[in-house]
Amino acid sequence: MESVEELCDYIALIDRSHKILDGSKKAIKEQFKTHTYHVDYQGDVGEMPAAFEVVNSQPADDGFTRADIRIPPDASVNDLVRVLLDRVAVRSFGENIPSMNDIFIKAVGK
Repeated sequence: MESVEELCDYIALIDRSHKILDGSKKAIKEQFKTHTYHVDYQGDVGEMPAAFEVVNSQPADDGFTRADIRIPPDASVNDLVRVLLDRVAVRSFGENIPSMNDIFIKAVGK
């Protein structure tokens, strides 16, 4: 699946002689988004608004904490950034994008 990530723009996933997914790599990744973001921060996020769910949190290096936070599909990532900036010092922030391997496992498991 690592080769698929690097080489392909359009893919078809086949499981037991049945096509289970096809489309552009970008569209398929969009379809399997988890709406989770990773953030490295210093401080205490405290009580997050109900719309945001801290999926996991663990100490990182240099006094920072790394957390994965899920937002509802209809929420804006800017809303999450505003909430975080009001509470903590953010070192890094990014979207958790599923790998093609993760997508294949989810698709085959359906």
